[in-house]
Parts: sequence; structure tokens; C-alpha cells
Amino acid sequence: MTYQGDLEPYILDVCSSGDISTLQRLFTDHGIQPGSKPVYPKLIDPGSLQEALTTTMGLRIPPTSKLLEQAVAAEQVAIVKFILQMYPSFSLMQEHGIVRAVLEHPNPEILQVLCNHERNFASFSIDSGMRSFLTDACARPPEEIGPVLHVLLDYGADVYDGWGPGGGALYAAVIGGQSLEIVERILERTSAVSRRNVSEAIRRGRVDVVELFLNRGRLGPGVRPEEIVEEAEKWADREIIAVVRSWTRRAKGKERKGLLVGYWGKVRNIANII
Repeated sequence: MTYQGDLEPYILDVCSSGDISTLQRLFTDHGIQPGSKPVYPKLIDPGSLQEALTTTMGLRIPPTSKLLEQAVAAEQVAIVKFILQMYPSFSLMQEHGIVRAVLEHPNPEILQVLCNHERNFASFSIDSGMRSFLTDACARPPEEIGPVLHVLLDYGADVYDGWGPGGGALYAAVIGGQSLEIVERILERTSAVSRRNVSEAIRRGRVDVVELFLNRGRLGPGVRPEEIVEEAEKWADREIIAVVRSWTRRAKGKERKGLLVGYWGKVRNIANII
């Protein structure tokens, strides 16, 4: 690969091709070495005097984010590692383009490299409370995104961000049709299962998830047995209805037992006073 004319398209092609020796040479030629400060995009009008001066001064290495996006999209693990070694202080926490590249070209090894560079990248928030890296990943086809979801969860991705109140990654995993294994991993880090999550699992016919939520989840105060039964009878098949009715019977049995324990406890207290 030979360099002629404008450096930017050439160096981006080098990142895509995985030609690490050429990239090393280009970095050396432009004074980039391990520990260099990241190159950030400059807001310059095309054709302006400022653009001409910038080029004349030799500031021609593309922004670090652009190089990484290209390498991530091409799934060039060695190039991603090399760029991050050159720019160890580069932060990923504003890089929507890199998140998009990971989602469009899911590669768990590359994501692991990025999360090792900055662990909080796994909790990247895309749209303040409504979308996150994890919830957007849950919207991708399960057969292609599963390994990436495992990496995000391994690095402590925020399971509460995204889809607003009562939503989060649990809701995203249900509507995205993710595997029961992924739903279980998210559930382990969720304080309570909301009515919204249970309802969505019923509506989507996920008997495995409904059973998981009702029998192993910590249910929120909005999950009322009679309402869940009504919803199952309206939307679900016989299998889900049977699961919900069985859970309802057990829930009511525990409630009656709790009332009796409370009643006899009061009787004993009165007897002790007398």
C-alpha cells in the first residue's frame, strides 16, 4: 500500500486493512509515539484559511476517534490495540461512533480491548436514561450480539439505564428476544422486576422468562397477582396462563400464612401482657 496525496483516506485504509507495520511507520513519521496526546476533531470550515494553515503545519493525522471507528468496523483487533497504546489517555465516553461501530460489527474481542482501556465504556449512555450501549445491543439479533452482551455484562454495564422508569436492560432484553441466559444475568443485578417487564414477557410469549421473573425474581410492588392473571388470560397461551396461575396460588398462600403468623403473634403479645 503506497501513500500518495491526502493522508487521511490513506491512513484510514491502512486501519481497515490491518497493515500495522505501515501504520507504525506513518505514526513515527508524524511524531506519534506511545503516550502521545489524542488527536481530536477540529471544527474547521472546508477551504478556509484555517484549514490551509492546519495542513501546512503538518497536523494531518486524522482524529483518534476516526482511526478507531475504522479499525473497529473492520474488526482489526491488533490495530485497535496499537492505536490505544499510542493514545493511552484517549477517552471513549463521548464516542458514539465507536459504540455504533461495535454494534454494527459485533466482535467480543475488540469490545474487550476497548473495555480494558476504559471499563466504564460498557456503561456508555447514548440518550440520557432512554438508551444505553447495553439496551441498544439488546435490540440486535440475538444470534449475532450474544457474545458482545456477555462482555458488556462482564465489565459491569449499567442495567438500569435505558427505556425510562421500569425499563432498563431487563426490558430491552425481553423486547429484543435475547436468550434466557442473558436475561438471567441481567436479573441477577436488578433489584426488582417491574410490572412493565413481566407484562412484556407475557405479551411476547416468553414462558421461560415469565417463569424466571415470577419464581426467581424480586418482584416490585406494582406486580399484583390478580392483574398478572388477567393480563395472561388476555394475551398469552395456555402454558403461560398455567405458570401465572400456579404462581398466583403460591403467592396468595404465602400471603395468608403471613397474615396468620401476624395474628398469632399479636395474640401471644396480648397474653404476655395479661
